[in-house]
Amino acid sequence: MNDFELFKSNVCQILKNKSANQFINKIVTEKMVERYFDQGDYKKSFYLVALVDYLCRRDNIKVVSSYDKYRSYKLKDILFPSSVELLSQILKNDTLKKDALNNAIPEFLHFNIVEGEIENVY
Repeated sequence: MNDFELFKSNVCQILKNKSANQFINKIVTEKMVERYFDQGDYKKSFYLVALVDYLCRRDNIKVVSSYDKYRSYKLKDILFPSSVELLSQILKNDTLKKDALNNAIPEFLHFNIVEGEIENVY
């Protein structure tokens, strides 16, 4: 598992054990988005903004306006989950990528991150 996949797994595990409001509050008060962005780790920063935005939409929570400055950015290349990348390479077929894109959560896709599941984490 690469660093980003481990990060996603850890973040989703934290979310699983908190309410959406508690999770958002943790991200905001610990300035996690700003910290990753300042370190140049844009994947992690944008993933957190996307997740917060998704939770706000899903649970009808007020959007975090302090993240507006990050919403104008996106990753240069589309970032697929490593499992989708690997299977696509093994099968020499892009069907899985197309399916993943079609089922991606819009808030993540805004940043060129393909994410379809955040709730089903073990």
